[in-house]
Amino acid sequence: MDKSRNTRFNYIDIARGIGLFFVILGHLIKFNSIYFNWIFSFHIPLFFIISGMCYELKKQPDFITYIKKKSKSLLIPYLVFLIFGFIISYIIPIWRDSAISEEAFRMAFYLTQPELFHVGQIWFLVALFMSSILLYLVDNYIINKNKNIKWKNIFNIILIIFFICIALLTRYISLPWKINTALMGTAFMLFGSFIKRNNFIEKIKSKKYISLIILIFLSIINYILGPLLNGYVNICDCVYGNVFYYFIAAISGSVCILIISSIISRNKLLEYYGRNSLFMFSIHSMFLYLTEFILFKIYKTKYYIMVNIPINICIVSAIIIFILLGFITLIYNKIIKKQ
Repeated sequence: MDKSRNTRFNYIDIARGIGLFFVILGHLIKFNSIYFNWIFSFHIPLFFIISGMCYELKKQPDFITYIKKKSKSLLIPYLVFLIFGFIISYIIPIWRDSAISEEAFRMAFYLTQPELFHVGQIWFLVALFMSSILLYLVDNYIINKNKNIKWKNIFNIILIIFFICIALLTRYISLPWKINTALMGTAFMLFGSFIKRNNFIEKIKSKKYISLIILIFLSIINYILGPLLNGYVNICDCVYGNVFYYFIAAISGSVCILIISSIISRNKLLEYYGRNSLFMFSIHSMFLYLTEFILFKIYKTKYYIMVNIPINICIVSAIIIFILLGFITLIYNKIIKKQ
């Protein structure tokens, strides 16, 4: 990676690293609590938005080559982690029956949400693949047909609204390969492309005191429209509540993380997590199940519903998982990836 790319993209890696921690924490804290709803208001949209910011049509190959490229980076890892999850679930006696059920295979290969293989969070890989394909098509054949940046922005905004509407119309239809989620994900990727095209984060960062005011304002917007008014949302299950509240809360929370990351500017640890976030995102499920099982035994609460777990214990548990993921990824990069 060259120095120019580091200078331009290190804050995006930092944002990914912060986002990864919130993904882990969000799966540990009490369901439908104010903390839970706050994290779920922005944590996955943040990753879609960042993916949109990193997308540049002029650097992309032809459509078929692009599909092959995305298949290699997203679908093949999905299958690898799916097989890994199945093997582990089959080995562990209490997980075996559910892992070899017909429902488990339907969820793994049709809905691409392999919860019964205990790697449910890898649904994101397939959803991101589908969203990336949709983004390529609309960016190539609609947005970039216009040379004027104002018209590009207008079409960009129209397409965001279009994909939100289609996502709402199809949210109760069980479409394969996370297409339902990918439609909303495409809207977020288009927003990421929009703010990148107009250099919004760089412009905000350059104005020190204004960036602080914007950060506070967006944080308030996110809290009011997110956990306070809209409550529980989950892009994975197409639960949006009031879609206007949902989208505004998601982009305001995500932009807050991006502004904070741009202010931090350089942090080698968070950049490391950000660069490896896709791998860590894919393997963290097993740690979540193990941690939840341990906490279940300690606090005598219902499995997967962390109603009696103090928030400070959840944060400590998330930090431990975060650290373990870092070590495992280091080993993977040194021993396996470089072979």
